[in-house]
Amino acid sequence: MLSTNSSIFIACSLLGGMGWIFGPSQVKYLPPEMAVAYRFIMAGILTILFAFISRYKHRPINFKTQGVFIVQGICMFSINYILAYYALNYVLSGIVAAILSMLVIPNTLLESLFFKKKYTSKKILVTLVGFIGIVLLFLGDHKDNNFGISIGKGVLLCCCSMFFTSLGANLSQYFKKTTIAPVWAVGFSMLWGGSFSLIYAHIKLGKLLFPLEQEFIISLLALTVLSTLIFILYQILLTRKGAGFAAYVWVITPAIALLLSWLFEGLTLTNAGALGIMIIMLGGVLNLILKDKSYA
Repeated sequence: MLSTNSSIFIACSLLGGMGWIFGPSQVKYLPPEMAVAYRFIMAGILTILFAFISRYKHRPINFKTQGVFIVQGICMFSINYILAYYALNYVLSGIVAAILSMLVIPNTLLESLFFKKKYTSKKILVTLVGFIGIVLLFLGDHKDNNFGISIGKGVLLCCCSMFFTSLGANLSQYFKKTTIAPVWAVGFSMLWGGSFSLIYAHIKLGKLLFPLEQEFIISLLALTVLSTLIFILYQILLTRKGAGFAAYVWVITPAIALLLSWLFEGLTLTNAGALGIMIIMLGGVLNLILKDKSYA
């Protein structure tokens, strides 16, 4: 029988991969800004309620901390997801998940810039592997459009999305010096990020929309629950097994997303495209192995 930790790992990976398949059902009915807004406002409220019911200590109630949450939420649960949702207009959801799995590249670059951490030869290797994978992904589809209507625009939007995610991720290092439970941080960040998206969407469109189509509502509810569960399960895994083991979730997630994209979106892979995806995921594995050899 599977251990509890293995079951949590499998569940977290499956939920993470499933999330991307619901994205197209959102942008089908709403502009990305508004779809992202509803998703993270609801997920944020649900996560904060979970933290409150579970009696997590050290509630972040001061203005300085909430200000950090606002900036982090705008980067990690607003602009980045809006860009990723726009990418869904050009490439299939599985391809978006595969590209975003190389978040380590902008993460390490910004970490070196903001915190003066040395950009080691190991980090350079991971960066090169990821870059080669993206190039092969592009070459594998530039003629046949197997991945969507424009792999180039999709990759560009995903790269911009990763940049903003990295800004928020580096900002989160602020909380390493505090006693704030991560569940509070993510709950409030999602709530503020979703609220920012809603304000931006209202300014841009001049009105608020909420489709009543069954497909939209089901996918929105699914994404809300998935966004909440993924974080809670991931935090349990972090506590029990450590960051090195838990981080493998984000390597497995693209594989699940690609499988679902193949089953439901008609994804087909050329040899070069398949090789590119495998190299991108190899970059994620290398990052974990080279960064932390002891999976506590």
